[in-house]
Amino acid sequence: MRRLTSTLFLALIFVGTGACSSVDPAPEATTSTTPQATSESSSTATETDMAGNPTAEPSIDQVQAAARDDLAARRSVAVEDIEVISARRVTWGDGSMGCPEPGMMYTQALVPGFYVHLQIQGEDAFYHAGRDGRPMYCSAKRSQPPVDPGNLE
Repeated sequence: MRRLTSTLFLALIFVGTGACSSVDPAPEATTSTTPQATSESSSTATETDMAGNPTAEPSIDQVQAAARDDLAARRSVAVEDIEVISARRVTWGDGSMGCPEPGMMYTQALVPGFYVHLQIQGEDAFYHAGRDGRPMYCSAKRSQPPVDPGNLE
């Protein structure tokens, strides 16, 4: 009896699902245009904020200052004790932005961003960022250099 009830239940779900899938042509035409609208809006998402206001990319000075602030907090030292070795705009070779974590997979696309090399008490510290400029601490063991612009062609 229990098996018959389960079979009947599954049959009802199957029939119910089939009934839901029969949709008149007008809504299908509407849903087929939705991805186009989404792709158009996503192409401008990097140029405007959620309210539609234009956004500006952060300056190298802003990214460098944020990285120094983070390192100062991590090490409990004054920002003035941190030396900036280099800070520049770069292109990362993939979505890991030069700081891959073991076992993780990343998008295989070039990513514009920033690379900040700091030093405190003779110890190197690296910060990697994407286009938004939010620096991410990357240990010296994991830090990989950005893509060489000469190798992009």
